[in-house]
Amino acid sequence: MRDSASPAARASTVLVGALPLGFFLLWAAVDGGYPPTLWSPGALALVGLLALLVATSPQLLWTLPRTGLAALALFGGFTLWSALSIAWAGDRGEAWDSANRALLYLAVYGIFLLWPWRARHGAILLGAYALGVAGIAAATFVSALGSDDPGSFFIGGRYSQPVGYINADCALFLSGVWPAVFLASRRETPWWLRGLFLASAGFLLEQAMLPQSRGSLFVFPVVVVLYVALVPGRTRSLLALAPVCAAAYLVRGSLLDVYTAARGESLPAALDALVEPLLGSAVALFALGTVYGLVDRYAPLPADVARLGAWIVGTVTALVAVIAAAVLLAVYGNPVTRAQDAWDEFTAGQRFEESSSYFGANLGSNRYDFWRVAMGEFRDSPVAGSGAGNFAAAYLRERESPEEPLYPHSLPVMVLSQTGVVGGLLFGGFLVAALAAAWVGRARRSPFGNAVAAAAVVTFAYWALHGSLDWFWEFPGLAGPALAWLGLAGGLERPAATPANRPAEWTRARMTAAAGYTLALVAAVVSLTLPWLAAREVERAADTWRTSPEDAYAILDRARMLNPLSDRPDLVAGAIAMRLEDYDRAEDAFARALDRHEESWYAELELAIVAALAGRRDEALTRLDRADELNPLEETVDIVRDGVVGGEPVSPHVIDRIFLQRVEERTS
Repeated sequence: MRDSASPAARASTVLVGALPLGFFLLWAAVDGGYPPTLWSPGALALVGLLALLVATSPQLLWTLPRTGLAALALFGGFTLWSALSIAWAGDRGEAWDSANRALLYLAVYGIFLLWPWRARHGAILLGAYALGVAGIAAATFVSALGSDDPGSFFIGGRYSQPVGYINADCALFLSGVWPAVFLASRRETPWWLRGLFLASAGFLLEQAMLPQSRGSLFVFPVVVVLYVALVPGRTRSLLALAPVCAAAYLVRGSLLDVYTAARGESLPAALDALVEPLLGSAVALFALGTVYGLVDRYAPLPADVARLGAWIVGTVTALVAVIAAAVLLAVYGNPVTRAQDAWDEFTAGQRFEESSSYFGANLGSNRYDFWRVAMGEFRDSPVAGSGAGNFAAAYLRERESPEEPLYPHSLPVMVLSQTGVVGGLLFGGFLVAALAAAWVGRARRSPFGNAVAAAAVVTFAYWALHGSLDWFWEFPGLAGPALAWLGLAGGLERPAATPANRPAEWTRARMTAAAGYTLALVAAVVSLTLPWLAAREVERAADTWRTSPEDAYAILDRARMLNPLSDRPDLVAGAIAMRLEDYDRAEDAFARALDRHEESWYAELELAIVAALAGRRDEALTRLDRADELNPLEETVDIVRDGVVGGEPVSPHVIDRIFLQRVEERTS
């Protein structure tokens, strides 16, 4: 560890950096890593890597500043509290998944905090991530261009791939912009790469406009200000940011036209029309970045000229800011009045309106309703919260919108409502300590190390700010890299441990600590493995039931034993039985699902249908009353009730068609 130039140390650094980075990019390319079957294997590998680091190199812990140790302990406490919330959560299976997701993020943060990265290592990691995201974005866009059905890459006219969720798609692209801009601006970056980074930053920013995420309109300028304020070398930062933003502005027309085209019949033509401006933009930025890199490397400006240039750039930037403020004031009027109007639009709920751009639509959103219900859960259980991951049932019960979200669409609201004051203090304390660890390290770091740390913090800040308006915590392809960069900033260029710090022999305290560490590791592995295997079995059953229903039932029985907290195996078994008109088996399955999650309105609805088909009218009506209590706005409950009251029970196939049509409408 002290000789970081040795082949073994270099190989270790490559492993510690490449393994997480590979998972980040894999998750980014496949649904953002959202399904547990995608992220659970990576979580096991990363927990194992963290355990290996601590077991084989305990001196890594000794070199951490107190703020870093505090951040690690607080995040560990939050993860443990999330796991304990399974005891009081309504949906214990979802709480288990959420606790495991927190465990994954703890492992990611711990790995990047513990390893003694050099500034060059940090820059390579950020650069590889930025280029990897740009490569994923390019491959996805080319796939859309060549697809027989390019509309499948869009939802409601907005680009949704590769993540599958529009706003997360935008966040993925913007997460790569900041490290790409940073490395394009630095003299330490090889000149032949600076053009590539500048072109990648421009391309990612342009791709981020296709999803038309309105949250990005508010967050992006704030992060630009943070970037200029925090990253050393403001002139360099502005010289890289300016052409990237200018390029995106110049091609905005072609980018925004895709929204209208995707809602009509001219999407292929609109995508084809994008190719030339995107290529032209990339070529221009590549050439500009390469020339800038050559000049910067081989003909640096004299100090006096550099100071004059910095003054000129600063003055021009200030003038542009003043002019922009004046234009905004002239266009939108009194900012206080405009802010009040925007708040009124936001709280009024979602209102769909025809527009040439989703950016230009009103700010009406159902997020206010999501947050209202979530904070109601917090008021009902302020200390412990409703349980990790538990929001969907409460929202269906209390909602005023037609949406059925699984998450409250805000990281701070999620933490408070689901883990209460205890979880809020633990997670908030972690953020403060982690940022403090990045800050206190500035005295020991080299100038380039400070710049790398600042860029890493800004990239994390983008995710955290945008994630305060949306549900990004649940996507490991977004949250994993963000927490990795926060850990990187706290652990960058730490002093190496010396042999004198190492205990000479095993004491009773060390043996007790080792035993506790081993038990914690075993518990973590078991906790991650069982739900993962169960989820895989559920997917297998869903794929095989048409050809071999009995095998599917047997597979679901195994899934139920592997994950005794989740109702999903029984819900899937019940749905299969309903399709096959095996109503006795369906009734047993949905009854078991209710035993595991008593607020499952869907299980109550299906049991009501079975009771009605069996002639048990009173039981059917009682279950429909319970389903209506759990989900008052669900129209299928009324449809089934009308059939029961009229003496003509509704076929389950009719309900299936309604659900299928609803899904198709929401994804078209």
